[in-house]
Amino acid sequence: EILAELKKVEEQLLAGGTRVEEICEWVPEYGRWMVESTPKRPYAGLAGVLDVEPQLQLRRVRLKAALRPEEVAPTLTHFPLLGVGDFSEPAFEPQGPVLQSMFVPDEVVFTRPRFPTLARNIRARRGSNVNIWRPKFKDTQSVQAEHAPGFVPRSVSEVDSMNRVYADAMPFGMGLSCVQVTMQAANIVQSRLLYDQLAALTPVLLALTAATPFMRGWICDDDVRWGQISQSVDDRTPAERSPA
Repeated sequence: EILAELKKVEEQLLAGGTRVEEICEWVPEYGRWMVESTPKRPYAGLAGVLDVEPQLQLRRVRLKAALRPEEVAPTLTHFPLLGVGDFSEPAFEPQGPVLQSMFVPDEVVFTRPRFPTLARNIRARRGSNVNIWRPKFKDTQSVQAEHAPGFVPRSVSEVDSMNRVYADAMPFGMGLSCVQVTMQAANIVQSRLLYDQLAALTPVLLALTAATPFMRGWICDDDVRWGQISQSVDDRTPAERSPA
């Protein structure tokens, strides 16, 4: 419901003569608790770099203005308790026909057909739910039970007894948030140049922005979200996943 209000505000501002550089786009994202925003007009060239931070601040102000008094929009890459008990308001039962997850209900996925269809198609191709693993932080009270990489737990209690943090559905990856940059090149030569330059920079940026030390209420022994995302959309068949 907040999307409709945000879009209405932008339409009114544009009709009232506000510069297009100060207009924002608001679109749905995979999770129903998420909202995606972009500038109305893409940034252009090096001069556009100076517009990024003010535009982000502007979108934040408009988002907060649309919230109810008891609502907040936390700057988090991932809700730490996603998939733990009744984590949503209102609460729903897991094991729905779309996600078939033991942790999260179908209702957490935005209703646009594209999003539930993604989950169905990935599960259909791989022949099972996605299999998301992250190393669990170990202290003196940690469970040390070891399981083979292909092991699939059958209950929440079995999951929580393992030495790794496990999740079984796309919202644990596609429900992560970030500041995303999309670059458009004029031709294949520029695209290759961009790729080569970014290949050296992205590992550094990944380390600098590591901010996801939790999954399903557990503390993980790493804090980068990329592995969690890639596993959440892994549609490879058993033969394709085989190391042989």
